[in-house]
Amino acid sequence: TNARHLTPASFPQPFEPFDLAVIDVHLTDGSGLDLLAELGDAGPTTIPVIIFFVDQVEASIAARVEATLVKSKTSNHELVQTIKTLIAAMAKDAAPEQPTP
Repeated sequence: TNARHLTPASFPQPFEPFDLAVIDVHLTDGSGLDLLAELGDAGPTTIPVIIFFVDQVEASIAARVEATLVKSKTSNHELVQTIKTLIAAMAKDAAPEQPTP
């Protein structure tokens, strides 16, 4: 799902299940941080979140997400690598444990 605004019409209700969310904090009509609570309520598991900021992020916000990236210091390659790393970690966590012989 791609949304450029916070207006409720921009988001499917209820949220479809997401594997990962990339949130830009500075949207035209509000803060992407407002979505954190909604994403947390989207289902029984926590949705991993990457947040884009203009500046450094507050520690209390960083503690609520898997990654924070500063827009002016993050290349597209770094963003893609961060996404791949989180997806790989999620796949590893979701894989059933193999019995030890």
